[in-house]
Amino acid sequence: MSQPPYVLVTPAKNEGKTIEITIRSVLAQSQLPLEWIVVSNQSTDETDAIVLKFASEHSFLRLLRIEGESRRSFAAVVQATEAP
Repeated sequence: MSQPPYVLVTPAKNEGKTIEITIRSVLAQSQLPLEWIVVSNQSTDETDAIVLKFASEHSFLRLLRIEGESRRSFAAVVQATEAP
């Protein structure tokens, strides 16, 4: 039986030590997402570079970087994913 398609949204701030493990874990799944957006909330470490490296190899993965005032809530992440 076929699984329904899905989309992932992953908030991240300074996750350079763990984001690659997260990405590799998703890539190892039997069904990949239609789209995966990693929302970087002003990361100052290598988080963005790691995501961009994998995004260049996997068209369903993209980085969305939040700039400006930081609001820590799920609603802020959802609003950021609606950005162009």
